Amino acid sequence: MGDALPAIDLGAGRTATAVSAGLLHTCALLDGGQVKCWGGNGSGRLGIGSSDTRGDQAGEMGDALPTVALGTGRTAIAITAAGVHTCALLDDGRVKCWGSGFAGRLGSGGTANLGDGPGEMGDALAPVDLGTGRTATALTAGRDHTCALLDDGSVKCWGENEFGQLGLGDTADRGDQAGEMGDALPAVALGTGRTALAVSAGSHHTCALLDTLAVKCWGANGGGQLGLGDTARRGDGPGEMGDALPAVDLGGGAIATMVTAGGNPSSITTAHTCAALLDRTLRCWGSNSSGQIGAGDEVARGDGPGEMGDALPATSPAATGAVGGVQGADGTPVDGALVALLDPTDFRLRGGGVAGEPDGRFAFPATAGSHLAYAIDPTGAHRPGFIGGPSPIAVPEGGIADVRGTLEPTFGRVAGVVTDADSGAPVARAYVVALDAATSEPVRGAPAGTDGSFTLSGLPAGSYRLASLDLDGGHAPRLLADPVTGAVTVVPVTAGETSPVAPALPAQASPGAGSAITGRVADPAGVGVSGALVVALRAADLSFARAARSDGDGAYSLAVDLGDHLLLFVDPVGHHRAEWYDDLPVSGLAAAVPVAAPALVSPVLDPTVGSASGRVTDLAGGPVADAWVVAVRPSGIAGGAVTGADGTYAIDGLPPDNYRAAVVSPVDGVLAYWPDSPTFEGSDLFVVVAGDDSPVDAVLALP
Repeated sequence: MGDALPAIDLGAGRTATAVSAGLLHTCALLDGGQVKCWGGNGSGRLGIGSSDTRGDQAGEMGDALPTVALGTGRTAIAITAAGVHTCALLDDGRVKCWGSGFAGRLGSGGTANLGDGPGEMGDALAPVDLGTGRTATALTAGRDHTCALLDDGSVKCWGENEFGQLGLGDTADRGDQAGEMGDALPAVALGTGRTALAVSAGSHHTCALLDTLAVKCWGANGGGQLGLGDTARRGDGPGEMGDALPAVDLGGGAIATMVTAGGNPSSITTAHTCAALLDRTLRCWGSNSSGQIGAGDEVARGDGPGEMGDALPATSPAATGAVGGVQGADGTPVDGALVALLDPTDFRLRGGGVAGEPDGRFAFPATAGSHLAYAIDPTGAHRPGFIGGPSPIAVPEGGIADVRGTLEPTFGRVAGVVTDADSGAPVARAYVVALDAATSEPVRGAPAGTDGSFTLSGLPAGSYRLASLDLDGGHAPRLLADPVTGAVTVVPVTAGETSPVAPALPAQASPGAGSAITGRVADPAGVGVSGALVVALRAADLSFARAARSDGDGAYSLAVDLGDHLLLFVDPVGHHRAEWYDDLPVSGLAAAVPVAAPALVSPVLDPTVGSASGRVTDLAGGPVADAWVVAVRPSGIAGGAVTGADGTYAIDGLPPDNYRAAVVSPVDGVLAYWPDSPTFEGSDLFVVVAGDDSPVDAVLALP
């Protein structure tokens, strides 16, 4: 181990942001949102279109290991590897699963394996139907079942249900037959008015952390893994879920912040469950044949009366602290918000923590006394402000203060449905771009769903024109206009509000596809621009031919007619300047360089934003982990980051400007301004330039 243990080769320049291990395989979520899997590949669990094992022979890893094809323009934000299947949560909130289809664990409406043969992945792999309008925010998989935490806080599970692990009050599998998914799949009954903040699937049981910070578990219980003081299953018969399902007794005053369910894939009696508590201790219950619950013995807990609650061993007594959540004005959690407790007399820092993804919750120790709570959204999408007030918050000695609050948004959105101008039918493959009304520069872009609906988020308050197009070329593109006069409509956007629109596109003859234009959209450093919009016009008459979106690595492919075309490239998040090929601004259509299909065209888009990065250390030069670095420009907070274990951080997406930096160690109660000033006024400026990184190292005088 140690230095002798080689690092996994993920490919040139690639790093991992998450990892998940299944029974015989492992998957990594890469820094660009791609997924790579290696190990055993029975049933296609690696998602590479074969059943060949990867990683057991020289030359199979690194750049030779293909990424999982998730679909055109799609990337992943989370992965879960199970026994013999794998699932990914995509950037659009949809879920895709591959591998063994036994018992419906893929949620495909059948039992066929997927990913073990050519043509089964990418766009051919259908997303799991979670129900009308529903998306997922988190994902977990057991041996033979899968669960998703949905955007409304509900939980849906599918796959094997022999032990009630789906929580549906029966033992019927779900997802292995047509008509069992989508709106037909019930959500797990968690109790009246209850929603979930997190869900974890063990081998044959499932647990959820509720919005009350209580834990409920259901499914197999042979080892007491449900924590209910018996070995009876729950969720496999009527009347066992909802209000009838007791919460796990973690002891007086104990508050859970996380739950994880484990288990032995070959046994229902050797599973256990653990919960992390607010005081940063763990309590575990269930089978203990190998000391897995950490109680210093091999005695199971939770399978008999009197073993839970205060009788359940914990590593230390409950602490003093704060718990709560931060949300936007629309009720959406503000993930990653920085929450600080301040002394109400002099605003000195008394403690702090980070609101965790994906539910905006936080929990951290704090000194007893009176405090003010202040929250910052490091993305700049919400205005910083006090929460839980305006009165000071009392943190009791040996107790917990519940602090919840709302931050006002800084951005607005535009939403609607793109339809056919004649029939009113939705345009399934539409794409919408918001253009600055004054400059015509693209600001944000977003694809529509199969029902034609779209939401353009992250728009600064202002005025916009809206361009809509059909990626497949079956409709002519149009600027949003008055349906009577034809005058182009200017759409006002207000922070925190949704501006409704109804774009309509006239049908046109479907374009031919006798040739292709392919390539890769990248920045000057060679990093691919994910999700870039590529638009092709026929050079002869400037008519719209077709459009496409780049994948997670910036690669794209456009099926077009033979002949000359003009190409427009747009970054949907505005971090790169849109251009007509070759290197011309959006106003440069007249000078655009024609491209004769077939062709390979790989443009380089100039960045419009920069970054700041560095390392936070103490006076001895040691790294300061979990410190906050907040970049402040004259107009307010523009971004922030939390340091890693080595003290390093990076803040991306900063507009060019002059900045100051606040550096905070919430654990130690230390605040300083870069480079070493106790006051904002005494700090130095640093400059962010588009396309460049500004080094900002800081030293904190920790107690």
